[in-house]
Amino acid sequence: MRFDLNSILGKVDIQSNHFHEDTEEYYIQNGIVKIPYRIYLSSELVDSPNLNDREKRLLSNYFTRHNDGYVRQKALKVIVHSDFIYDYEVPFLFRICGEYIVEILEDAFEGVKKIDEESIKQFINRNLKNIQLNEERMISYWSEYYRKNLMV
Repeated sequence: MRFDLNSILGKVDIQSNHFHEDTEEYYIQNGIVKIPYRIYLSSELVDSPNLNDREKRLLSNYFTRHNDGYVRQKALKVIVHSDFIYDYEVPFLFRICGEYIVEILEDAFEGVKKIDEESIKQFINRNLKNIQLNEERMISYWSEYYRKNLMV
């Protein structure tokens, strides 16, 4: 995957190369995926005519980490509206579940439903620490942004 991402970045004009310094490592069947906390790239990069569909999809995974929630959701929809979720995409789906935007969580759930149960179990077992951190984030965000609205 690293070669593919480097290949993509060589085809597009990056106006800002700001990736948040914090990353999380997720273990997948064939290696490790490093996911930046946030990226600050032009959302137009995903629509570049220089990229083929596979490259746009790969880049869409990274755009699920964009600083703009609308861009994150649009990128997520590219992944979840496909027929199949690739192994390298699973960490991006689970990572975005640590967000606080309900509409994004609903879309992410549609993608997670496309992954077979055994693959999910294996992924969680390999990445238990990150999954627990995501759960803590989700609870914290929910408490901050939604709990007050439910209390009468």
